[in-house]
Amino acid sequence: AEEEVTMQLKVQDIIIDAMNLIGVIAINETPSSAEMQVGLRTLNMMLDRWSANRLMLRSTSSAALPLTAGKYIYTIGAPTSDFTSAKPLRLETVFMRDNNGVDYPIDILPQSAYDALQDKSYNQSVPAAVYYDPGATQQAVNEGTFYVYPIPDAALLYTLHIDYDEYLTEFSTLTAIITFDPAYYEALVYGLAVRLYRRYHTDTAKSI
Repeated sequence: AEEEVTMQLKVQDIIIDAMNLIGVIAINETPSSAEMQVGLRTLNMMLDRWSANRLMLRSTSSAALPLTAGKYIYTIGAPTSDFTSAKPLRLETVFMRDNNGVDYPIDILPQSAYDALQDKSYNQSVPAAVYYDPGATQQAVNEGTFYVYPIPDAALLYTLHIDYDEYLTEFSTLTAIITFDPAYYEALVYGLAVRLYRRYHTDTAKSI
């Protein structure tokens, strides 16, 4: 299969490119600290608006999730969840690592395959598969659920390592590093450019 192409850059790069696009700064020029903060607020307002309209953007992240012996259901995404990492949209790759540093392959099951398992309480030393339910797109508590099969026993400590797609949420800092598909970079830069244009130019910006 052809390898997926992703981009990795800082949040401030999006703001700088958008300002350059509308002629606020020249190439290789850096906006002032105040202008960067305006750009960050505007960018976050745009993301909130897109989220409200259910326009789903994604970025790719990684997480290491320590499992508990005898436990096979784990929640993720909320302050009270088993794991407080951002809620995944979907799983891309998964593997299991024990406390001796040995890695084990893990299958990502669709719901139909997990539902078809006759004995979901089966206990074995090494989990072999995981089913992930992201829940509804919009939730009061933004939480997803992992189902591990078989149930890990107490022989070794296991950590579930996942690469996953997640919804783009507000960016916390200008220097935060984000990873996403190239098409999303264009949408972010051009969308932000339209909103910033109205702040720096007196004529009416055309809608694009």
